[in-house]
Amino acid sequence: MNNQTSLKNLLDAHAEQELLKKITKVILSKIETEKIICFGSITRKMESSSCFITRENPNKPVLNSYYFLVVPKKEEHLSDYFIQQRLEQETKHLANLTVLAHRVNDINRDLRNNGLFFKTIYQKGLLLYDDQKEFFIFPSTNFNKEDRMSNREKLWNKWLEISENFLTGAQFYAHHNNYGLAMFMLHQTMKHCYCGMIKVLTGYQSESNGLVRLLKLAENVVPNAPLEFSQKTPEDARLTRLLLNGFSNGRYNEKYKATKEEVGLITSRIEKILAFADRVCKEKIKSLQYS
Repeated sequence: MNNQTSLKNLLDAHAEQELLKKITKVILSKIETEKIICFGSITRKMESSSCFITRENPNKPVLNSYYFLVVPKKEEHLSDYFIQQRLEQETKHLANLTVLAHRVNDINRDLRNNGLFFKTIYQKGLLLYDDQKEFFIFPSTNFNKEDRMSNREKLWNKWLEISENFLTGAQFYAHHNNYGLAMFMLHQTMKHCYCGMIKVLTGYQSESNGLVRLLKLAENVVPNAPLEFSQKTPEDARLTRLLLNGFSNGRYNEKYKATKEEVGLITSRIEKILAFADRVCKEKIKSLQYS
């Protein structure tokens, strides 16, 4: 494991070192852990001053975001999905943690097949804990640049087409006044857009239907990008909730209501996100010829 990477910079501050130690300690207390690797962070610092701010009215703390690959021991009986949920919940008072839990055998299978995601973490990730009982194999170096570009292009075209088909479905159901199913289709448009971006940009295949989780993974690769719905106003927040609840409530909950205008507003925003995602992924694919 090569720890001499740009990610090491996040340990420069003593306070952040202590925070990562606390998070690691929580993880070790909750599951049987083989390795913990940090593969990304978004550090936030908010400072304000005013003659009207008193000790009783301090600045609200802003939590940092971290991305961890947690490798459970083979003896750990909890499912990887449950581990992810549990660790994110148990550490929410410390940071906004996004956990990917995978076993050594699965990671080694991907490394053997020259998978980009785990290979990148192997080479550049920051190792926070290693029990040294199970080991990663050395990643394969056997790949063809032209094939990699071609495969990535086909992959993105596939995900983009699926996203656009769901968007067309949303417009169909909206035209027939079925706004609940239109919202489900819009949710699936975003789910496949995010999944496609993550796969093309990092090589990671996510099975999640949760837009918030997928967005977090996408932000790790394209920070500060216009990929999410604004929640700056109550109206923005309401539209975002409609979209997030569209996966199940849009189909099965009779109390779930959406209007033609709401579907139209969300559709317009999603079209812009799709256009941005298409540009970013095509730029990434083009850059592969120089890497």
